Amino acid sequence: MKADIQETHNLNRVPWLCRFSKYTIALTNAARDYDTACSIRTYVAAIEALRNQYGLDDKTLAWIDWAKKKADWFDPAVARVDELFGKREHEKSEDEKVLKRAGIYW
Repeated sequence: MKADIQETHNLNRVPWLCRFSKYTIALTNAARDYDTACSIRTYVAAIEALRNQYGLDDKTLAWIDWAKKKADWFDPAVARVDELFGKREHEKSEDEKVLKRAGIYW
C-alpha cells in the first residue's frame, strides 16, 4: 500500500517536472541571447573608442548604429523587433532560432 502511494506521488510530479524543465531550458536559451547582446555591445564599445584616436567615417558610424540595434534584438530585456528578422523568440533553442528573414526562409 505504501509503495502504491509513493508511485502515485511520483507520477503526479512528472508534469510538474516537465513544466519546470521547459522553463529552465527557456531561461538558459534567453541567457545565451543576453550573452550575445553583451558581447556585441562590448565589441561596439571598442570600435567607438577608436573614434577618439582615429575618428570614424559615416559608414562606420552607420554600422555602429546597426550593431547596437542588433544587440537590442538579441537582448531579451529589450526585445527589439528587427526590420529584417522580426521578433526574436529568446526562449527557443539555437537550432530553432536559425536566422531567417521574417516571413521568407533563406
